Amino acid sequence: MDGGHGTTVLLTPPRPVTTARQDIHWHVDEQVATTFKPTVIPRPYRQDTDSLGVLVGWSAAAAWLLLVGIETWTGSVLVAWILPISLVAELTALGALVLIWSRRAVPQWLQVTLLVCAALTILSRCYLLVLGKPSYGTDEIAFDQYAAQLLLFHGLNPYTHTMAPALNMFQVPDIYHTYTLSGQEVSRVSYPAGSFLAYVPALWAGLRMQAAVVVDVLAWVVTMFLGWRLLPSQVRWVVIPIATEFLYLGYIAGGVSDSIYLPFLIVAYWRWDRFGDPTEKSVARWIGPIMIGLAATVKQTPWFAVPFLVVGVAIEAHQRGQSWFRMAARYLALALAAFAVVNLPFLVMNPTAWVRGVLTPLEAHLIPSGQGLVGLTMFEHLGGQLRFYTYASVLVVVVALGVYLGWYKTAKRVWPALLPLAFFWPNRSFASYMLMMVPAILVGTTTVRETTAQGWRMARLVFAGGLAATAACLVAALTLKPSLSLQVVGERSTGQLESIDHLAVRVTNHSGSPVTPHFTITPAGQQTSFWYSNHSPLTIRPHATAVENLEAPNTESMPGMNGGFIVDAFSDNPAQIATSSTIRPPTESAFLTPQGVDRPVRLGTSTELTVQLVNQIGGSRATKGVTVALGQIVYSQDGLLPGEASIDGQAEAQTPVLRQTDRTGKVVFTVSGVQAQQDPVFFQAWLVPSSGVPTGYSNIVSMQFSG
Repeated sequence: MDGGHGTTVLLTPPRPVTTARQDIHWHVDEQVATTFKPTVIPRPYRQDTDSLGVLVGWSAAAAWLLLVGIETWTGSVLVAWILPISLVAELTALGALVLIWSRRAVPQWLQVTLLVCAALTILSRCYLLVLGKPSYGTDEIAFDQYAAQLLLFHGLNPYTHTMAPALNMFQVPDIYHTYTLSGQEVSRVSYPAGSFLAYVPALWAGLRMQAAVVVDVLAWVVTMFLGWRLLPSQVRWVVIPIATEFLYLGYIAGGVSDSIYLPFLIVAYWRWDRFGDPTEKSVARWIGPIMIGLAATVKQTPWFAVPFLVVGVAIEAHQRGQSWFRMAARYLALALAAFAVVNLPFLVMNPTAWVRGVLTPLEAHLIPSGQGLVGLTMFEHLGGQLRFYTYASVLVVVVALGVYLGWYKTAKRVWPALLPLAFFWPNRSFASYMLMMVPAILVGTTTVRETTAQGWRMARLVFAGGLAATAACLVAALTLKPSLSLQVVGERSTGQLESIDHLAVRVTNHSGSPVTPHFTITPAGQQTSFWYSNHSPLTIRPHATAVENLEAPNTESMPGMNGGFIVDAFSDNPAQIATSSTIRPPTESAFLTPQGVDRPVRLGTSTELTVQLVNQIGGSRATKGVTVALGQIVYSQDGLLPGEASIDGQAEAQTPVLRQTDRTGKVVFTVSGVQAQQDPVFFQAWLVPSSGVPTGYSNIVSMQFSG
């Protein structure tokens, strides 16, 4: 350093000086060359992947709870105590987000707090769903509660009595009844005895209407807490998003009773491979078969898990050097014993009635429905020979077992997910069959040990053969046409109710055998009650054509004009479905402006109402010469009354008045009051095609005429 001239000399250490917590970069001050000032650069947080995933997961759960709290808030006007629950859920979620990242951990008390808030929102939202629609949404839950009432209050065997009174007692809409291919309603208990015994305590406690819904909702809350307790700590947060998902709550409050078997199924799947293991210290050593037996007493869905569990237990026992046959037999015997304890009294009372009831879903020739592959036949008009779906549904279980046995090392963890996959292929493949098992699947896939067992090679041949046969059946199901073809040739509507109540359908039998079809309608994915005709049942001769005039059996079965629908014709022997082309909603409709007249209109004052043609997404259509009608009516609290206004100078109360659109697709009507009415007059426009039914009904505009 050259003193006196202020020349800066940079002194560099032989290597960077570091500590465990920081990096230090040394610089020489330009003014005082001998002074060294370290610049400290903190390292970023170090978080291992597992713990970071836990923090993010519980943050997602808290954010989900925040969304659920906001959704619950929408019921604040209906129920006074909804708002406090909503606010508590929102505040808890926001506070949890702060605590999770400030502590960099998720203590158990915080997890339980989030779960309790989630449970409160579940109960609140289900209560709101019931208030909005108090009728039972499925016949299964109505039948089960009615069966429990027959047993508890009258000492009767439900399997020997009709369940038909339950449909009216619990206000089940006609479109949610279960029908056979011959058009008959199912009216008997169709599940094992646990399905209705679960409701006996609630009835004994004094609950009546909604007793079954209350039990189902509570079982769902128990499922959430049980899943949290049994899942590995790294993934426990997932139970909150699943348990509070609105689709699940809609199923549970609407009448899907799968939540009753879920607590049993979760425990049956939990550490199932530890059954009989002398080194296992938890109840998993013995509880699995009892739980799967109890789950099987509620519905048939858990039955499909039994062969996978028995086979898996046998393989695990063999790997431990135990007798695989003895361990598998012991597991199966305990499962059957648990099943028998619940069902044996009813089996002894009347074996035929019990077997007939329990096997109803499997042998009753029910109409196809659901969100699985059968939708290609129902909505895309592919195939129609339903027996091939039945064959495929059996074969796909064989395929799943082939995967399980042939590739056991991988499939040991995967097999719980194979079951909902198997439910995708039958002709009744409801989404609830696939969705409701998800909580148990998560427990089953995350709590088993790794294995070295490779699988049985012969099973791979079974898999290959079963897969080929399944594929052949599915191809046949989607390509082989039914005996009948349908064409809608006429409709009649209910006018301003905007629904169809009569259809004329041309039916052609292309086969060499007579066919007696039964007709229903599919609007928006759910078949209606079966429609009837004056000739019912009508038998179509071989290679003949007939026009069938069909009448809607009730208002719930009338499809809306603006939603589109399909006509279905079912036959039982052989099991077939024929579908008409999709009746599409109209491409044009009317839009009435102004949308609201916010002040009273004095008598004699003219008001212009403009009708604009619009397309399905609300865009204007410039179609000239379309006939448009404008009608008026008074919706009085005492009934319907004629409106007494004048439209386009026509006589007082004349309705409707017809005009044609100009080149811009508009019609301007002039409305004036002739005399004051106590109630407002409601105006609505619609399109009047040259042939067919009126369509394209507009929004409704009200006007109050005053003197």
